[in-house]
Amino acid sequence: MPDIYREWGFRSNLFAQTPLPPTELGSQLLIGREAEVRRIQTRLSSPPKMVTIEGRNGIGKTSIINVAAFRAYQEYLSSPGGPLLIP
Repeated sequence: MPDIYREWGFRSNLFAQTPLPPTELGSQLLIGREAEVRRIQTRLSSPPKMVTIEGRNGIGKTSIINVAAFRAYQEYLSSPGGPLLIP
C-alpha cells in the first residue's frame, strides 16, 4: 500500500475488492442479484451441473457464486436428498 494512505490514517488498500463470503452474512449483503443467484442454483440442481460466469474484473462474480453455493448448501440442510454442495 502506498505510504500516502498510511499517512492519511488508512490501514488497508482503499481499492481492494474482497468477495462476499459464502455465509449468512454474505447472503444478506448481496443485493440486486437474486435473479442471477436463482439461475445458478437452478443450473446446479439439474444436469450437467456446470455453471460458467464471465465478466469484467470486480463486478461480483465470486460473490454471486459464493452466495449461490451457500444457499444451495442451506437448501440441502433443510431438505436432504439432493446433491450436497459445500461452499
